[in-house]
Amino acid sequence: MHQSTYLLLVQEGKRGQSNDPEPQLIAEAIAAFAHNRRIQAPSPLDRQVITAIAMVGISPVFDRFTVTLDLLQAVGIGSYPTQPTVVLKEWDQWQTVAPSFSVSRH
Repeated sequence: MHQSTYLLLVQEGKRGQSNDPEPQLIAEAIAAFAHNRRIQAPSPLDRQVITAIAMVGISPVFDRFTVTLDLLQAVGIGSYPTQPTVVLKEWDQWQTVAPSFSVSRH
């Protein structure tokens, strides 16, 4: 059976949710990377760029994450990754503000 890999995530707005879609998108990007690694065995990737689209109000927000094996393993044991994870955010006529979010041990 052929299985597809995830390259793009879409976050739809739901009533009662926070106006900040990034935590959910980051979680979904990590899950997508884990899925993609499973179906790419025996030689899975050690990193992958995942693009995401979310709606904040009536505006689309485009995020780009590089999810790494280090991040996947850290999340799996409830720890911080050894390297920072940077989320690039784009909105308003594709103007880039980077980085908008970073996960690392301080």
